[in-house]
Amino acid sequence: MLSSKSDSTWKQFCSEKSFVYLQASSIHVAIYLTNLLDQNCSHIISSTIYSIKWAHDVNGLLDPTDNAFVKNLPESATKRLKKQTDNQEGHCFI
Repeated sequence: MLSSKSDSTWKQFCSEKSFVYLQASSIHVAIYLTNLLDQNCSHIISSTIYSIKWAHDVNGLLDPTDNAFVKNLPESATKRLKKQTDNQEGHCFI
């Protein structure tokens, strides 16, 4: 599971931005999730948050998803996904 697509995409994003992926900063997680929203990937926000949380928990690290910015993004994703569904759009290219 550590090598899941979400995890590897998160690692790649962090590498490209020179962010630390384990013991990640909450703001970096929020930036990543916002990036996914901007790419019309609203449907994977919750599972991505869970994957990042899980990886930190398994490694005994503080949970960067336990933050107000990060916690508000799934609601934004849900609203955006509803609009995409209504408009028959929403292709995710990650």
